[in-house]
Amino acid sequence: MAVMKRVFCLIIALGLCLCMGAAFATEEVVSLEEFMGMEGVPEALISGDEEALEQAVEQYTEPGVVPQVDMEPEQRVFDLAGLFSESERIALEERIAELRHSLRPYDMAVLTADNGVYDTQDYADRFYEDHGIGTDENRSGVLFFLDMQNRTVWISTAGDLIGIISDSREEEIFYQQDYYLGNGDWAGAMMVALDKTEEFIMDGVQEGMYIYDESTGELIENQEQYVDLHDSEYYRRLAIEGTVMYVGTGGIFGGLVGLITRGSVKKKYSKKYDPVRYDWQSKSALNLTANQSTVTNKFVTTRVIPRQTNNTGGGMGGGFGGGGGGGIHMSSGGMSHGGGGHKF
Repeated sequence: MAVMKRVFCLIIALGLCLCMGAAFATEEVVSLEEFMGMEGVPEALISGDEEALEQAVEQYTEPGVVPQVDMEPEQRVFDLAGLFSESERIALEERIAELRHSLRPYDMAVLTADNGVYDTQDYADRFYEDHGIGTDENRSGVLFFLDMQNRTVWISTAGDLIGIISDSREEEIFYQQDYYLGNGDWAGAMMVALDKTEEFIMDGVQEGMYIYDESTGELIENQEQYVDLHDSEYYRRLAIEGTVMYVGTGGIFGGLVGLITRGSVKKKYSKKYDPVRYDWQSKSALNLTANQSTVTNKFVTTRVIPRQTNNTGGGMGGGFGGGGGGGIHMSSGGMSHGGGGHKF
């Protein structure tokens, strides 16, 4: 009898413990959505729908989300971090508009952000793609990005600008920006980057430029799109304008010189000709003498001058203005970009 009582008491105690544990657990239930930071996945898991599950996995394995900005027409300054004053923002917009007109079809934009930057490089590249930067068929342009969350200034290039803004030129831009970034002059840092870009585009592709895959370091086989831009719209238009200006200026200058020369000759030969007799026989003389010379102690000195070899073509060197290469990579959106970053 005593044994039966003990067993009965143990069963009751165990039941009470289970009830109390269940009651405690139900008050602090954490859903799968809260635990994983997702929405919509539990239904796919519970239902067993393979298609829904694949969509959910694709949705939540993307590297990040770039915010969609309500753009004004022709807007190219996106100050998501609120770093610029209104006057600075307007000045940057006006400078970019000026460059987009003079350097068309090449495009430029400025972006700042202070949160939500999942990856500086891909964030800049995807923002470039998703907000319609780059207006020609290659979407050639450059985006200057101030990532305040990661304290990084970044350059994202596309199309022709991949070849124009090489690695060494990127470093030159960063070098010029350092002073402004160190003093918190964010607008000044962006303005100097725009000025240097104008200079690089007008100078064209550096001699010895090459394009390589950033992930492998291997040279890209088809280099023409990035290093031979003679057929691009900007340089073709520049050549035509230069030819027209040269021919026009030469024609005007040549015409003026011709008129002046014609008038001078006409005035000179319109005078009456009055020949003067010159008595050359009485005023001339001829003396001939003989001279003998003997060469002695002749020495000949020879020296070998070594041939200089030119190792600059196609070299792998960098440095300011020294040629070099430019890396290329693919964004999560599937578009090719160049560029690089610098901590500040």
